[in-house]
Amino acid sequence: MMLRKETEYLIKNLPIGVAEERLYNALPAHPFLSADSDEKADLRKDMLSLITGSLFVDDQNPIRSDKAFAARLNAGKGNLLALANETGRNVAEVLQAYRRIIQQLEPLPKQDALVRDVTEQLQLLIHAGFLTRTPYTRLQEMPRYLQAIAHRVDKSAYDRQRDRQKLEQLLPFWNRYWKSLQEQKDHAAPAPELDEFRWSLEEFRVSLFAQTLKTAYPVSPKRLEKAWKAKFESR
Repeated sequence: MMLRKETEYLIKNLPIGVAEERLYNALPAHPFLSADSDEKADLRKDMLSLITGSLFVDDQNPIRSDKAFAARLNAGKGNLLALANETGRNVAEVLQAYRRIIQQLEPLPKQDALVRDVTEQLQLLIHAGFLTRTPYTRLQEMPRYLQAIAHRVDKSAYDRQRDRQKLEQLLPFWNRYWKSLQEQKDHAAPAPELDEFRWSLEEFRVSLFAQTLKTAYPVSPKRLEKAWKAKFESR
């Protein structure tokens, strides 16, 4: 097997701790999308899948021959270690931020509108095997999304009414999108992590609840409505 030595080294030496492994391996399933298999989530294996996919597959032309496959591996293998270290830091940051938010929510009433919304947002972002579904470029943005959530929870303690007003701007788009995917699940295999509109919703959350963190690109109700019509109602 090509790169067997390199991948075996990586999987043993990824810069992640036991606490992150336990947290990841115990994450609940995606709220409505079935898992790709019955295999239990494993942080190290899933990280290796993310790293190799990012390095050798994502945003590259399809491989159509053994020669092209060997050339792709040879060209990218020198970047394996650097990407593994960067990924390890990123994943650890994501999981630690996730854990802190869960702790933030613990003393709050479970039926509180903010708690219910943030809990759902987290379940759709950080779920069992999310590293095998989420493109590396999106994973890089997750610390900012989680930072925005933490900021929102802190800020809402001083002005719940304002938080509810902002949430009302989001929910029409948020509910419409996830309802659409739920309706498709019996007829197709929706992949929200590969959908630009799905991530536009996260950017909109940042613009609503943590403006100081800034969005990756301009986003607004008008832009979301236009994108929705272009992608979904034009089918």
